[in-house]
Amino acid sequence: MLRLQVAHVWLCRSPGIIVDNMNTTYKPRIWSDPLTHSKRMKHAARKRVASALKRGALIKLPCEFADCVDHETEAHHPDYDRPLDVLWLCRDHHLELHRQA
Repeated sequence: MLRLQVAHVWLCRSPGIIVDNMNTTYKPRIWSDPLTHSKRMKHAARKRVASALKRGALIKLPCEFADCVDHETEAHHPDYDRPLDVLWLCRDHHLELHRQA
């Protein structure tokens, strides 16, 4: 059995067991449903944006709304088939856009 120690947590290669050194409790690992095609597309688009930001190929811009003063922005994908074509929106405007859809 191979064990890795990371920040006081032992991850056992035994299926479904996580042992916490500080608490010494066994927690069953809960496996989620397999990813659907749309979830795979979302995940891939997010990874491509993160990678492009890290490489410097993509630069974060201020919020697309003219009246917004928040400079902390998030990438919004109108179309997951074009993962690097994103709108830069602050958290409030991003949530508002998703509520309207």
